[in-house]
Amino acid sequence: MAVTDKERENEKDRERRKKNKLGYMIISVIISIIIWGMVAYMTDPDVSKTIHDVNVRLVGEEALKEKGLIVTGTEDIPDLAVKISGKRSDMAYAIDNVVVELDVSEIDGTGEYELEGSVVLPNSRISLERIKFDSVPVTVDEYKEKEINIEIRQTGIIRGKLVRSESDTKTVTISGAGEEIDSVACGYATVDVSKLDGDREIRTNFVMADNNGDLITKNETLRTETPDIVIMNTVYDAAELPVEAELIGDAVSGYILNKEETRIDPQRVTVGVLPGNSFSAVKAEVTGTQSGEYSLKEEEGMYIPENIKKVNVEPSVYSSTGFSAEVGVEIMDIGEGLHVEGAPSVTAYFHGSESEAGNIRAYAYASGLAEGSHTLPVTFECGSLHIEGEYNVEIVISR
Repeated sequence: MAVTDKERENEKDRERRKKNKLGYMIISVIISIIIWGMVAYMTDPDVSKTIHDVNVRLVGEEALKEKGLIVTGTEDIPDLAVKISGKRSDMAYAIDNVVVELDVSEIDGTGEYELEGSVVLPNSRISLERIKFDSVPVTVDEYKEKEINIEIRQTGIIRGKLVRSESDTKTVTISGAGEEIDSVACGYATVDVSKLDGDREIRTNFVMADNNGDLITKNETLRTETPDIVIMNTVYDAAELPVEAELIGDAVSGYILNKEETRIDPQRVTVGVLPGNSFSAVKAEVTGTQSGEYSLKEEEGMYIPENIKKVNVEPSVYSSTGFSAEVGVEIMDIGEGLHVEGAPSVTAYFHGSESEAGNIRAYAYASGLAEGSHTLPVTFECGSLHIEGEYNVEIVISR
């Protein structure tokens, strides 16, 4: 039998009434809960609660420090639990403000101790029902102070530029437990040069590193009076320049550098140059006559990054004192049927010991020359001696 429109409408009404009834029931439950909560809050009943991991507060730390001692290992104290009671409204605040006080002022040496803790409640409206621990273990270590160097480390780049980052704060003093202090080798602050603004002066904190350069992760007692430092950043144009060696200091006395024979590695470095300045080379200051690492000279308007402040130099030097000697010149490659008239010679100046003068030999080459007068360059073999200047010899070739 077909369903009429009226019957369909009646069915829809029944569904609406069911939904409305369910909605009214849910609203009634919510209102009941709210009313119950309001009544419970307004009556403010007494409740009790066990609190775990109660915070520890040390008393007498300054007296302990005067003895050269400090408490450490507080992070390893086991669970300290207490049971408290009071009005519900007071308990909400009390839960986070109960502490266990430990008086360490009577301790006279390093070691491990079991102390009787005193539970301190936040106000008189809270009652202590039960302490669920017997004693509190603490470790006492030697108190130390130490001065550490502060390094500046850079991240990021500015294309075509170099940045000098420096601070007036070169060292800071840290203090804490001896074990932690001994693990610290230095401190460093990091500057992202790609984010420098127009001011180029930043204030930042620093972190501490161990002897391997790794970040110190355990930092329970370490303290410093200098939590942050100011870093000044100067931006330079980057310029690749050749490296030239020069003798300085005691190395200058008695020696001359033979630049042509001196070996430098690397031969070129990239340095910073302030606008308005120009440099043809970077000087390597050679303080001795032996091969080794020597520092580059940073001139005004120049910036040499830390990682290239030294280069390897194999200096070639000769004595600054010497002597003059007349040396016979052997003429080589004379044409067939020709000879050189007389005994050509040249007087030259040599650096080194005159006792080696007998080992000097001189040559000139006459290949392809005809009869007549000629001026020829002279080549010397002089061992450890160094010839100063260049020399020519006058010869006459005849048949």
